Amino acid sequence: MSELMTELLASIPIFARFSGQQLNNISRLMEKRRYPADHLLFEEGSSGDTFYVIISGEVEIQKESAEGGDKVTLAVRGSGDFFGEMALIQNAPRFASAKTVQECQMLELPKQRFLSLLGSNPVLANQIMGALSYRLRESDLHLIEDLKRKNRELREAYDLQMRLASELQKSNQQLQEAKEFLDRIISATPNAIIVTDPKGEIVTFNETATRFFGYPLEEVKGKNAIVLFAETAHSSLQESIDRALRQNLLVREEITAQRRDGSYFLTQLTATGLRDEGGLTIGALAIIDDITEEKNLERQALELEQMASRGEMAAEVAHELNNYISILGGNLELLPYAMAKGESLKIKEKLGAMREAIDKMTLFTENLMSLSQQKVNFVPCNLSLFLDNELAFIKPQARFRQIHFRTSWDPNLPAIQADPNRLQQLFYNLFNNAADALSDVESRKREISVSTRFLPQQGMVEIEVTDTGAGIKREHLDHLFEKRFTTKPKGHGFGLLTIKRVVQVHGGEISVESEEEVGTTFTVLLPIKRPVETLKPKEFTSSEKVRIS
Repeated sequence: MSELMTELLASIPIFARFSGQQLNNISRLMEKRRYPADHLLFEEGSSGDTFYVIISGEVEIQKESAEGGDKVTLAVRGSGDFFGEMALIQNAPRFASAKTVQECQMLELPKQRFLSLLGSNPVLANQIMGALSYRLRESDLHLIEDLKRKNRELREAYDLQMRLASELQKSNQQLQEAKEFLDRIISATPNAIIVTDPKGEIVTFNETATRFFGYPLEEVKGKNAIVLFAETAHSSLQESIDRALRQNLLVREEITAQRRDGSYFLTQLTATGLRDEGGLTIGALAIIDDITEEKNLERQALELEQMASRGEMAAEVAHELNNYISILGGNLELLPYAMAKGESLKIKEKLGAMREAIDKMTLFTENLMSLSQQKVNFVPCNLSLFLDNELAFIKPQARFRQIHFRTSWDPNLPAIQADPNRLQQLFYNLFNNAADALSDVESRKREISVSTRFLPQQGMVEIEVTDTGAGIKREHLDHLFEKRFTTKPKGHGFGLLTIKRVVQVHGGEISVESEEEVGTTFTVLLPIKRPVETLKPKEFTSSEKVRIS
């Protein structure tokens, strides 16, 4: 065993210059021991009294980091290495911890035996001390070189940090300038710009948005942007935005918005999702334009176009009627001569021709009045939103400014199949009639109430338009929907006929209730589904005076 220990020591660099006898003397002082993997040989800060030489295996030298927590590995010692030498020459605590990485065989020299060697063989002990000192000097030189290298790295890191700090400052300045420029652009744009987070809560609200809606940023920041629009549009708008964000689409809709003071205005909304580099949705951008005036001009242009068309049509109608009038005039002129001569056959012939001309004129005018001859375009229609838009259009008009509107929309109202242009005619006439009824009211509040209700068992929706006007006289109620009936001094009776025909084309019903000096309510029932067949409207008999079906 002693010879094997001597050979082992001779293979270790620190003992390589010792003679065989010296190595033999040293081997008698050392103990051979085996340790399992992950075994703690000693811990940082503990008292040291043993010098170790590794025969086989690996040992990890660890030290606690300055910040605490996990230990930092300083070195890994393998076969032929030694450690713990400071324990032989000083009484200081261990500088680091030592733990086996794998199973290890060790030669251990306890301090007590080393001290006994100093007394019994000072020459050998002195040589060991010299070898250790050489190791320490070598270690110090390595440490000094390592410190120099680290100083260079620190200086380079510091210089790099200063350059990065300078570049960062420059970038921050450029970013700030770009932000200020972007803020100026956003503030100056004639469109309202609103940016939300992924939850739909407002984070950006430019000056135009404040001008449109009447809210400062501080008041709406953190609120859901959906509250800026008419309540009837909330569900459909939210659905459109959610679908657009999921599918990365662009939303474009005409929608009614609501100002802080409760008034409505028409907008063109363009919205899109905002995504980061990874494709994750980080918010939404909405650009809003107030198109109320534009829509008013559109309608005025349409009305002018219709007037022009009516003018052209009037010329054609006049030409056609003149033909019949010529027949009437000619026969009427010849009739006295026939009567004077007592020519009964010619009198009968002239009267027949005149009757035929009158019948043709009647048929011609009936065809002009027939709405069923015009093309009806049925499309899905959100009735509550449609009425919201109509009210937003008419409220600014002079005749409606002194009237208070009350609305009540059924939240469960489904979309119906209807022609929006015909519905516009229907409700515009109803609202105009209500405004006329309120024109002479001074003793009580001028009010128009509009409500919707879903009637699922009938498969219909109900719309009520109520005014607090003078009411309709009882004797007039039976004649409301008759041709050319009117109670207005300058009326022609076409408004109620238009209402009647639009309701018929949609397969609906209309009824009216009125009380003098209290007000009038028109109730319109429209089916959800498109009528199976749109027929020419029939004429109403005396039993259908106030109800159409």
